[in-house]
Amino acid sequence: MSFRNVVTIIVSYNGIKWIDNCLSSLINSNVKTDVIAVDNGSTDGTLAYLKQCKWLTYLHASEENLGFGKANNIGLEIAHRKKYKYIFLLNQDAWVESNTLEELIVSIQQNPEYGIVSPMHLNGKGTGLDFYFESYLQRTPGFLEDEGRSNVKKLYQTPFVNAASWLLTWNTLNVVGLFHPLFDHYGEDDNYIDRVHYQNLKVGIVTSVNIYHDRVTPGENPLKDNLKKLFKRTLLQKLLKPGNSYSFAASYQISNKIARRLVKNQSFARRWIFQTSCLIEFFEVYKAINEFDKLRKHELRTHYS
Repeated sequence: MSFRNVVTIIVSYNGIKWIDNCLSSLINSNVKTDVIAVDNGSTDGTLAYLKQCKWLTYLHASEENLGFGKANNIGLEIAHRKKYKYIFLLNQDAWVESNTLEELIVSIQQNPEYGIVSPMHLNGKGTGLDFYFESYLQRTPGFLEDEGRSNVKKLYQTPFVNAASWLLTWNTLNVVGLFHPLFDHYGEDDNYIDRVHYQNLKVGIVTSVNIYHDRVTPGENPLKDNLKKLFKRTLLQKLLKPGNSYSFAASYQISNKIARRLVKNQSFARRWIFQTSCLIEFFEVYKAINEFDKLRKHELRTHYS
């Protein structure tokens, strides 16, 4: 398979503890891939490491942290312009097996109705499933039943798998477009998959190959203890879901419902303070969405169609 047809995009931010494993796994891949790295303003030596990797196809160094979606969009624009047939998104804290890319590409070649496929996500030590990925499998129709019968198929359609490891085609990128820039961090992949489904494309998990995802533990989830950010992400996900068109009143009701659910077990005073702060956030989000629809919608499209 020609290496010119395959590109991997890696967004880095202070990832010096992982970046060598990540890039080395791609060097040892059965399928040769070009690599685009987008650094989000690292200060721990990651950027210096990337600069000395002469085999990188392209390196973009941002002076600020653009977030996951906006940084990936830089790589996706390049991939679309150069017409790479297969585009692989890989987290900096993840690495592949030698046949991971090969099996993903074969699966999407044989099943062109799929817009995105992803491998099994193991933890960094390979001793079990990544803790969030396990929940995605529980929502994947047929997988648990087949696993119980020791009859697991190679490919399963799933409602969601996170973007730590996505293979998508040029056609998917051309039809669906880029990550939505209103998401700062977290929620971009939910919105993108919503848009993939809206285009009548499927999302799949390929069970025959793995990645190793050495991410933080659930207790270190940045959103777990930041309900304000969780509120904003959830509200954006709901209001930006394609096919929905909410009035101001309906959007306000959705906002209230989300806020109340997030603090339902807290004291009256805490609920009141949080819901008041969410009201202010709602107005800002609603305004941003409307301004985006009027003035910035072109940012979702690739610029080289």
